[in-house]
Amino acid sequence: MLLGTVGAARASAQSWQRTELPITRTILSDGTPRYSVQIKIGSRSIMAGLDTGSVGLRVLSRFLYKDYSPQSSIDSDYIFGSGVELKGNIVKSSVTFGDISGSPLLEFVREVGCVADQPHCPAKLLPPSEYGLLGDGLPYQGFGAILGLGMGESEIHNPLLALGVHRWIIEIPQRKDSSDGRLILNPTQKELEGFIDIQTIPPFSKYSGALHDAVRGCIINTDANDKDCGVVILDTGDPGIRIISSSSSTRHWKENIAATLILANEKNIIRAAEKLETDSQDKSRRLKIDSESKPTLSSILTGLCLYNGFYIMYDQDQKTIAFKPRLPQSNSYMSMEVK
Repeated sequence: MLLGTVGAARASAQSWQRTELPITRTILSDGTPRYSVQIKIGSRSIMAGLDTGSVGLRVLSRFLYKDYSPQSSIDSDYIFGSGVELKGNIVKSSVTFGDISGSPLLEFVREVGCVADQPHCPAKLLPPSEYGLLGDGLPYQGFGAILGLGMGESEIHNPLLALGVHRWIIEIPQRKDSSDGRLILNPTQKELEGFIDIQTIPPFSKYSGALHDAVRGCIINTDANDKDCGVVILDTGDPGIRIISSSSSTRHWKENIAATLILANEKNIIRAAEKLETDSQDKSRRLKIDSESKPTLSSILTGLCLYNGFYIMYDQDQKTIAFKPRLPQSNSYMSMEVK
């Protein structure tokens, strides 16, 4: 039997308004997969890039009506891992996700640049009129908004909270079909069945980015019968796999290998696992090793891999992430439940 599922413990799920939004898959000209949902800000529809590695709704000013210039005395400054820095104002605005509306805080971005220690970030490659969020610095690619669905705190919170959303399920489109993705807000009791709960790591609750939602786990090098363990980070906005470790085992990692990602709970009991094959030609499965002599912690950045193998649910109230295996679509992504 499964090592615990979450459906029985959440009888109140049907008391919240449910809605769902299609998730669209876009491939940038450099081969990077991006995912987005259509939302409304005021009466304006806009595609927002889906990013579980950041927090908050942030909108480039030029993508809203030209005469929409909200006044705010609260300045905002948000930095992404790529070095891109967004500067603007924190404003409250009417936002609609499917059938649910509310007035969350968002960042009205007036300026895009690079932080001093990453002067050649993607924002440096283009004039502002050509830059899009999650566009990798490619002209006229990316999105007018970025939807940061991390559960951490920031100067602006995840906008779903202001809409009365307590849980959400991310089902990204399968790799060969861009029509089957969904973002489900306030899923029903039936939709909760079969998920495997994993608690996020409490000491990281002070962080606002992807590290806030990290879980425990390892990546196993099946070919070399070796592994690296640490915190596992999920991030739809950062495709690919990256291991940051001082472990000597990293010398056994090669570009195209068979591997297994395992996820554990706070008692280090394995709760779920996914088999995969790294691929240097596929940006969602490309492996990069950062062998640091004294890293602050060993990290396994899994990018999109776990989203390809699992339906993934975030529970803001419980600070948990739950996983439900998808039907296998290829030999590269075969999810399995650990019995």
